[in-house]
Amino acid sequence: MSNYNGWNIEQAEKWLEKFGNRVVFEKKLNIQAGNGYFGRKKERYAQSKIADIEDLTKHKSNDFTVDDIKRRENEFMSRLIKFFAEQGVC
Repeated sequence: MSNYNGWNIEQAEKWLEKFGNRVVFEKKLNIQAGNGYFGRKKERYAQSKIADIEDLTKHKSNDFTVDDIKRRENEFMSRLIKFFAEQGVC
């Protein structure tokens, strides 16, 4: 069984709940964006005042793939490690 853009159940279960596929942004915009298709969510992301969310509007495609999730998750981890290192925590 597969769904949009070749995702199957196993991929969805593994990747859709990962940190790299999650966003936290303004409550009203988040409700309006819902759990729908990435291409449509980008319209709401464009209204955000949060830089990380605004960056998602620049994504070259209206699809968000496993590779996009991996890349975004690695970027977040790198930034967090750098932040905590600068704070003397790591």
